[in-house]
Amino acid sequence: TMAYFSNEKMVRYLRKLKKFDSVGKIMALDIGRKFVGTAISTRDLKTAMKHKTFEIDPQYNYVTYDYRIHSQFYMDLENEMRMKKIKALIIGYPKQEGTVVSPICQHVKSMVEFLVDYEIVKRPITFISNYHTPQETALKILNNQGKSPDRFFLQSAYDSLTTKGSLFSEFSKPEMIYKHTVYDIAAAEDVLKKFLELYNAPAEDASAVSSPVQSSS
Repeated sequence: TMAYFSNEKMVRYLRKLKKFDSVGKIMALDIGRKFVGTAISTRDLKTAMKHKTFEIDPQYNYVTYDYRIHSQFYMDLENEMRMKKIKALIIGYPKQEGTVVSPICQHVKSMVEFLVDYEIVKRPITFISNYHTPQETALKILNNQGKSPDRFFLQSAYDSLTTKGSLFSEFSKPEMIYKHTVYDIAAAEDVLKKFLELYNAPAEDASAVSSPVQSSS
């Protein structure tokens, strides 16, 4: 059953769920204009793991944006959630505290609403603030790459990228491919880590945090 949960309610829901479900995991999405990065938890909900980056049609005009054209992504996402036994979704929400809702924030909300309205996702959802996560992630990747490039993970990023075939011709330089395959996965991993910190914190700590997007339940 789908429902928008506050962070606190999602923590309570998952703690109850894990009492009888030992294999269920949760997934985080970092939704961008052209790429959607994903990360998946371990079964014990203690560790976030990088997963896949999906490519979607960028559609630069938010006013005329048509979410229906991402049908392949929606099918791939649902397939991943089913195979990986995903029980809930954590959505990165890039809004800076005290500012108005930006176009990318509205894009994230609109895509999630589409997933829900068309019953593509039938799992509980909560939002986690990830403002600055992209910048912090990019710096982390550049620092790690400069010290000791992780060739194994780079190959994994190649293998895990879902692409329509245009990406590698458009970005032919290795560093550009690295950025566009790893960047969004790492951002999703950061989102999931933030939620798992709440989930694994003492009950009184988790109860003090609420979702950055107004919960409807």
